[in-house]
Amino acid sequence: MDFDYTVTTKKSCNEAVLAVEQETKNAGFRVLYIHDVTATLKEKGFEIEPFR
Repeated sequence: MDFDYTVTTKKSCNEAVLAVEQETKNAGFRVLYIHDVTATLKEKGFEIEPFR
């Protein structure tokens, strides 16, 4: 079983995350956790540009 939902936007990553958080709140839910991929990769020895 695959689950995928993709939306293309002209918003920056930070703007998109804030919009998702707001719309989730408007629907009566909340974002429980946002994984910091940059930090996880850094712990494993990979240096990348931050997403946000």
